[in-house]
Amino acid sequence: MLLLYSSEIADMPAVNPDEDPDLVWIPFVLKVILGSDGKVDIEELPEDSFRPKYEDPSVKYYDLYATVGHIKDQKNGNTVVSQIFVGETFHQRKEGVTCTQWYLMNDFSITPIEKHEATNFNMDWKVPCTIFFVKKNIVKCYDTQVKIPISEDVLYDDNCLVSPERRKITFTTLIDEERPKEKDVVGLDAEFVSLNQVKVV
Repeated sequence: MLLLYSSEIADMPAVNPDEDPDLVWIPFVLKVILGSDGKVDIEELPEDSFRPKYEDPSVKYYDLYATVGHIKDQKNGNTVVSQIFVGETFHQRKEGVTCTQWYLMNDFSITPIEKHEATNFNMDWKVPCTIFFVKKNIVKCYDTQVKIPISEDVLYDDNCLVSPERRKITFTTLIDEERPKEKDVVGLDAEFVSLNQVKVV
């Protein structure tokens, strides 16, 4: 479920965060009910609300997964930031701990934040433009297992090349002699690297 920014939101009066620093008006959990008449009813639920083990096919639960905010900054220029919920799988794989965490992502850093910061938009300097919900237990419906190692066959074939709609090949796939070997440099992230001009003496 994806909720997009509406221009009507921009016309809402600004809220002073000093008056209510914990002001949150974006729900963390939504309950969506499809009625027999085709009408859709959406309810906000508390995060710790009871959910039946076996769901009614006409009832779905959605958890807040990410928000994107437009930051107003007249001095340095406006920018966009993302607040993303990261589940247990990542933390278990990376740090060996079982936990969940919200993260703030901008152009320069990834910072852990409290969950209320992901939903706190005061409309004065931080305006929501995207709100993203994910169906509860969606991993049970799809195979999300990461296959490691990835087969090296991905270096030689591109399934899209067999598409009859593709009339021109824009790149050449690798041959066996070009296969990367251990310790070969295959990529360099130089986004924050400054290269000086070579000096000739």
